Parts: sequence; structure tokens; C-alpha cells
Amino acid sequence: ELGYDRRLREPTKQHPSQRETTPPEFVPPPAPDIFSQPIEGEDAGIPLRLVPCGICGRKFGEDRLARHTNICNKTATKQRKVFDTTKQRAEGTDYAQYVARGMHKVEHSKPKTKGWKNAHDEFQQIVKCARTGVAAPPIENPDYITCPTCNRRFNETAGKRHMPVCKERNSRKPMKISRKK
Repeated sequence: ELGYDRRLREPTKQHPSQRETTPPEFVPPPAPDIFSQPIEGEDAGIPLRLVPCGICGRKFGEDRLARHTNICNKTATKQRKVFDTTKQRAEGTDYAQYVARGMHKVEHSKPKTKGWKNAHDEFQQIVKCARTGVAAPPIENPDYITCPTCNRRFNETAGKRHMPVCKERNSRKPMKISRKK
């Protein structure tokens, strides 16, 4: 089968599996320098002199610089509106209603845990006691309430649920279990 050698620009008689797999490096021809070429037309005799803009640094002809500076001043002082990709992504979905209301920006903060420092210190004390082999002292949480019936300790909400149930359970007469002999 005939192949094509790009470097030689002529056909080769190599099998496709024997051909070079990487193409030769492409080097583009140098770009023409348009500023060094003479201008054709009505301004052919006037040399082109480029002056940099004081704001953006781009180069312009002397006669165009004043107009550009006015435009460049306006665009440099304006603050561009930040593009919100969330609105675009949500468009056409059920999520769009939340984005329109701004609810997607609301941060759902978790309530801060109270007493983390005390809990940490107690944990450190338990670990220290476990290493030495000494029994750890019982941990008393000041936020807990004690059930008057069973003397167990609960947080406030759990205690309010537990106390009536515990009181009722202990007020019932214990069931007598009869064993058959």
C-alpha cells in the first residue's frame, strides 16, 4: 500500500505499521511585520507613529489616541458586574425558583456546641486514668437534670419526656410471677 511521507512530499512504499508514528514538528512561517511596511493609499507618504495609551498600554496612531483615551477612561472606571454561574446553571430546573429568591446564598449554620472544652478536658482525664489503670471519676454534666424516680440523668428535653413515663411505670404494682412446680 502506498503511504505519504510529509517531509519528502512524495509517496512511499512502506506498510502503514512501518511508518513513523510521530509527525514532524510543525514550525509556522514568521508573521509579517505590518508596522514596518509602508502604508499604501492616501497616507502613503506619512510614516506611521504609534503612541502607547497611558491607561491600558496598547499602542495607537497619534491621531487615534485621543479618541481611544476617552473610551479607555470610561471602561477603566466602570466596575464589571460579576457573572453568576449559579443562575445560568439553574435555568430551566426546579432549583431556579430558589436561585431567584436568593435562597441558594443562605448559609445553614449548625448550632455551636456548648461546653466542648469541658468535654475535651474530661476525655483527656479519662484517657489518662485508663493509661495508669486508675478508675475514672464519674462525669457530671451540669446541664443534665436528674429523674427523681430512677436517679438517671438526662438533658432537658429528654428528661421532660422521660419523667412522666418513669413515674407512671414505677407507680404500677409489680406483677407477681407465679411459678409452677
